[in-house]
Amino acid sequence: MKNILKIIILITLIISLLIAIYTTQENGFYQYVRWLVFLSGIYFCYFYYKSSTENTLLWLFLVMIVLYNPVFQIHLGDDAWKMFDGVIILISSYSLLERSEKVLNPLFDLRDKIGSFIDKLPLFFKRIINLILSVIFMISIFFIFKEVIMIIIVPILSFVIEAYKYSS
Repeated sequence: MKNILKIIILITLIISLLIAIYTTQENGFYQYVRWLVFLSGIYFCYFYYKSSTENTLLWLFLVMIVLYNPVFQIHLGDDAWKMFDGVIILISSYSLLERSEKVLNPLFDLRDKIGSFIDKLPLFFKRIINLILSVIFMISIFFIFKEVIMIIIVPILSFVIEAYKYSS
């Protein structure tokens, strides 16, 4: 039951942060996200402190609490918040995968059955399936990290273009 609660909290957190990254919302929604991240961070800090197996995740959730504190707010630009939202999505996804393995064993069994079915297919069909899955994976990675890529690459490219203009 505790694992299911943690999974529900993490999924809610991930979905809310994805909405915050990819849509423009009213200020109230961002306050909701701030409270959700803050309270989830407190809950998971307590959990990782009690289990004392993952000190890294404990520290990451502590940083998350400080950054998303709704009482003593830290004011950053939209791009910075989107970057932090993406990082928290990654941390939450890792924690979700760690938690969900025990709860979702039937899905892993299904995955193994599908894998054994794919192993019986001819090589041509295996390559087609791998190509389709690779394309789906790359598209999803692009959409997840689009904001982070734009935050990093655009300033670098503009700097290179300006440096090229002044050098010639």
